[in-house]
Amino acid sequence: MIGVTTYHQTGRIHQRMVLLNEAEADMNSPEGGGWTEGHHDAETKWVDGGEIKDRPELDLPDHIVVNLSDNEVEFPAIPEETVVRYDKMEAGVADEEGITLSFDEAGKWEIYFDPPFPYQPAIIEAEVEDD
Repeated sequence: MIGVTTYHQTGRIHQRMVLLNEAEADMNSPEGGGWTEGHHDAETKWVDGGEIKDRPELDLPDHIVVNLSDNEVEFPAIPEETVVRYDKMEAGVADEEGITLSFDEAGKWEIYFDPPFPYQPAIIEAEVEDD
């Protein structure tokens, strides 16, 4: 018996299984993908060229404070096509320059960043203060 992790051709982890042997692992791999020994977490790992690697994290602070009078905050270092949401609505999609968010009122917000694979999604807290 061997523990395996199967993955798609994109490197996204598909499934973790315990199988009889390597031949059975070959039969259970997604088309165009493959498998590797061991059980690996799809939320934090991916497969690049047959090698297990950490999925990159976004370079973001855990918490930001924004003044309502100067209510724009820039996130220039996030990958293109990252979808950004807060207050349960889409705030925008990052382009080659990142994304700039603005807030209409004071309060605390959770900002969700959903980047393209293999990056890991992230959540940060924004505190918007009255002046």
